[in-house]
Amino acid sequence: MEQSKSRVEIILFWIVAPLALASLILLGAVLSGHLVADTSATGAPPDFSITATPTRQRVAQAAAARYTVSLRALEGTTDDVRLSVAGATGHFSRERLRPPASTVLTVTTSLQTVPATYPIRITARSGKRMHWLRVKLVVTAA
Repeated sequence: MEQSKSRVEIILFWIVAPLALASLILLGAVLSGHLVADTSATGAPPDFSITATPTRQRVAQAAAARYTVSLRALEGTTDDVRLSVAGATGHFSRERLRPPASTVLTVTTSLQTVPATYPIRITARSGKRMHWLRVKLVVTAA
């Protein structure tokens, strides 16, 4: 009985030890940056992110505010991204972009614009992907 127990322990050692060593080697490669995941092989659909600066602006009535809208590719090469704005009268210097890229959103006000804080929604669409963000426009009396 004692001899068969020793054999089982030896067999288990020779099975577990190489697996543990392989795990340590793999962990070391990942932590050192020598092993990086290739997302193109996974078939992950292209994606992108959207940012805007500044996120809040203050202008007087009959003035214009400008926001820089930037797109960044996250997964593979992204198709063209189409931008739109809601909540204010505005236009993009370019409303169709391919990330990485930037454009300027110009929002105009008039003397009839009521002084207040306006949330502005910027939407970016590419294929089935859609992302949006909000910026604020504070309109003060002229």
